[in-house]
Amino acid sequence: GLLKFSNIREHHTSFEKVLSGLKASPNMRHLIIRQSSLSHHHLQMVTKVLQLNDGIAWLVLDHNDIDDNGVQDIANGLSENSSVEHVVLSDNNIGDRGAHALANMMATNHQFKTLFLQGNHISDVGIHALSDALTKRPPIDTIDVRDNPISETTLKQLEGRCHQLGIRCYT
Repeated sequence: GLLKFSNIREHHTSFEKVLSGLKASPNMRHLIIRQSSLSHHHLQMVTKVLQLNDGIAWLVLDHNDIDDNGVQDIANGLSENSSVEHVVLSDNNIGDRGAHALANMMATNHQFKTLFLQGNHISDVGIHALSDALTKRPPIDTIDVRDNPISETTLKQLEGRCHQLGIRCYT
């Protein structure tokens, strides 16, 4: 199953009802929420869905203005999920604190295979945390950190780590 939302705004209560129904829907393989203004409450609902639903393989939350606090919620949900294989958080407002939250989640969740973080605000500090996390778990297939404010030196280090681990790396 595929469930795709776009243009959700903070006060859309019908969206919350749909998310509540997903908590126990094992046939839902793709949860896609794009180009929305997700409130903190919406992200907490997505976290609950991730914690209770082990059917979702694709979590796509790009272009949603998610910040470090929001990605912390998502990371909490992913740390208790054993089915999500692909995480797309591109074009949000994720910074170094959010990258650290994702790196910490990677220590417990070895299921996911791809992590897309293109177009955020992650600097060298956050990339170092993610790079270190890559060595503490089975290798993922792909990581995408393009269009983040990362120095050439840090990009080269990440590319080297990815090459060493056999990870497709988009920088």
